[in-house]
Amino acid sequence: MQIKRVEPKTYTYNITLDENDEEYTSCVWADFIFNCDSGRLVINSDAGDYSYCWGFNKNEDFMHLMGRVNRDYLLKKLSYENCFLLEESKNKTINMIEDIGYNCFDFATEEDWKNCKEEILNLDSLVAGNEIHFWDEIEKLVPEIDERTICIEKDYPYGAKLIVDIFIKYLQPKIREEFNQ
Repeated sequence: MQIKRVEPKTYTYNITLDENDEEYTSCVWADFIFNCDSGRLVINSDAGDYSYCWGFNKNEDFMHLMGRVNRDYLLKKLSYENCFLLEESKNKTINMIEDIGYNCFDFATEEDWKNCKEEILNLDSLVAGNEIHFWDEIEKLVPEIDERTICIEKDYPYGAKLIVDIFIKYLQPKIREEFNQ
C-alpha cells in the first residue's frame, strides 16, 4: 500500500456578509474553495453546499475560468432546475391550450372553456403542488389533452441562485483583480 500526500494548488475565500447587504438575511457566510489542480469548486455556505468539477485544462488556468464564467453557466454547473413552479405551469398550460384552440379539446362552448380555465387557475399547492399532481389535475379538467400541451415549469433552488449571485457580485471581481484579468 502507498499513501501519498498531495498538496494541490488551492485558494479558499471566505465571504461574511454585512447586515446591510441585501443577501444577509438568506446567507451570512460562504466558503469558496478552488482546487486548481483538479478544476474543482466546492462551496460551503448557510445557503447550501455546492460543488462541480470541470477537470484539469492545460489550456486555461482554473482561476481565469472562474473569473470569466457567467451566472447562468455557473448555476447550471452547480445545480439543476428541480423546483416546481405552480403558477407558471398553470399560466403556460392555459396559454398552450389557447394557442392550439380550446375547441380542439372537446369543450362544447367558449363558456365551458372559461369555466375550465378558472378551475385551472384555482388549483392550489395542496392539490397540485408538484408536477405529478399538477399533471393529474390537468388531465382531469381538460378533455383529451396530451402530454405536449401540459407545461411543467421549474426553476433552480433559491439557495443555488443566491450563492451564484454572491459569487458573481462579490467574489468574481476579486478573482479578476487578483489574477489580472
